[in-house]
Amino acid sequence: MLRTGPKAGQRIGLPFYINVPIFWFNRTAFHLAGLAPPDELEKNRNWTWDTMLESARKLTRREADGNPVQYGMQTKYWGSNLIRRPTWIWANGGNVVDYPNNPSHFVMDSPAALEALQFIHDLIWKHEVMPKTWPTNERNQFKFVNGNLAMDDDGSHVFVQWAPAIGDSFEYDIVQRPMGRVSRGNRTSLDVYAISAQTRDVEAAWSFMKFLVSPEMQRLQTSVLKLGPARASAVDAFVGLSRDLNLGIYLETASTAMIDPFAYLDRSEDFRRIIEPALVSSMERNEKPPAIAIEEVAESIRLLLAER
Repeated sequence: MLRTGPKAGQRIGLPFYINVPIFWFNRTAFHLAGLAPPDELEKNRNWTWDTMLESARKLTRREADGNPVQYGMQTKYWGSNLIRRPTWIWANGGNVVDYPNNPSHFVMDSPAALEALQFIHDLIWKHEVMPKTWPTNERNQFKFVNGNLAMDDDGSHVFVQWAPAIGDSFEYDIVQRPMGRVSRGNRTSLDVYAISAQTRDVEAAWSFMKFLVSPEMQRLQTSVLKLGPARASAVDAFVGLSRDLNLGIYLETASTAMIDPFAYLDRSEDFRRIIEPALVSSMERNEKPPAIAIEEVAESIRLLLAER
């Protein structure tokens, strides 16, 4: 975190790896439901928010008493997570703040951002295609690896844990996130190498950092840790980690990924403390519409970001 200069308060570093969001889908579930899988829709340029919702509705199954047996989808990027992972907002043409033009200008109450928030809210509370976390946390039961969640919007890093957990219990694959109004809303993580202000030998630390992100080290790291590389030259090592998954989408996804707003947001923790309860109240508990929840805290956030 820089302490002085025009970029004071921003996190600066060299990427440790690149973790991007991708859509995991249960190919077996799509086949049993007689639906075209997302990768087929993508090939036909028809993998969109609308077709995702249509698939999720048809893949959500309930017992006669209404209890869910299988949910159509889940996204990691929702609720209080939205301030650090505003993928749906980006995809719809909105943002949290006006980055890069004016990062202290709050814009999460713009029509594009509010429309995206309402879309996610509806996935949970209107269409009921996603497991809820309140009053009971259904996400503990409905997981992609369990075979009772047809699609999961999660990171590229989880395949290492999921592959052995799933085994051959069902067929699955990955695809890019569905196309929103303006983009897919791809986002990358904030895991970076940085030099501490207390470092005794800055030159030695800088040399070591350059080694860590060198092509050779990135390929080795990818092979051993099985994480997406920060260098395009090492992508083939990542793609080669699996014969079954379409890891080739990683490069295209990573090349369009935007950075976490907390990398450039002034007073990010104070910002989080104000907006997180509003997002939890609306998105996670359905106590008020997203537009009302954001409206109630917008002025406080603007005053906070105006302080220097």
